[in-house]
Amino acid sequence: MNITSVKITPMDVENKRVKASVTAILGGCLVLKNLLLMTKADNSDEFQVIMPARKMPDGKYKEYFHPVTTEARKEITDKIVDAYKKIIADPENSIVVYDGEEKPLDISSVRIFVIKDDPKVKGLATVVLDDCFALAQLRIMENPDNQKPWISVPSKKTTYTDESTGKPYYQQIYHPINKEFREVLHNKIVEQYNKISDKYGVKPI
Repeated sequence: MNITSVKITPMDVENKRVKASVTAILGGCLVLKNLLLMTKADNSDEFQVIMPARKMPDGKYKEYFHPVTTEARKEITDKIVDAYKKIIADPENSIVVYDGEEKPLDISSVRIFVIKDDPKVKGLATVVLDDCFALAQLRIMENPDNQKPWISVPSKKTTYTDESTGKPYYQQIYHPINKEFREVLHNKIVEQYNKISDKYGVKPI
């Protein structure tokens, strides 16, 4: 897993263990948002990185993305802690760029959960990148007008609203930042959905 840059926003909140909000870019093609850097205990020098999560109906939380290997978790934690220390030492900056080849992440596997009773959402996808990092809660959508598929990444409602409509703005939790990786991600998910469509009695998209 190649972390090409980390943006640190130091936080002064009631929970003193929370040190910063973090945005990271993987491979120069995928941005991860809303990570938190925290200490493991009050007045501790040990850090941990908390991935953003959605509260499920059963009260449990499900992460939107997460490392799937110990090595990947250590790598992302070490890079974020390193960036945090550099930003604290030099508050004029907020982004640390790391040397590394910017190349599309390899899609190691795609797992599909088929949804049959929704006119727009055809399924949910979990994608593993480079055999070490998972993206979850991707929605497989179908345009009702032209039946063309598209992939919706997870988003959360912000406190900001559109003045003209009064509707809230939504922020994507993660998303591709270039056309090439966006197309690869889309095509791999649709391909896997169509591959299992007969098994689950749904039509290909």
